[in-house]
Amino acid sequence: MRAGLIQRLIITRVSVLIGDGIPLFGTLPRDIQLRHVATQHYPSGLVKTEYHVVV
Repeated sequence: MRAGLIQRLIITRVSVLIGDGIPLFGTLPRDIQLRHVATQHYPSGLVKTEYHVVV
């Protein structure tokens, strides 16, 4: 993300809250604009979301 080499993100979430965690991307030098493409949910509770990075 920091180098600007990512064009598409697919993030899958599990519906479990954890107390502490590691940031997904760490600190970034600026905000990254994303365009939502699609979201799918599954009976198991997983949610998959796809984004395109706006350049």
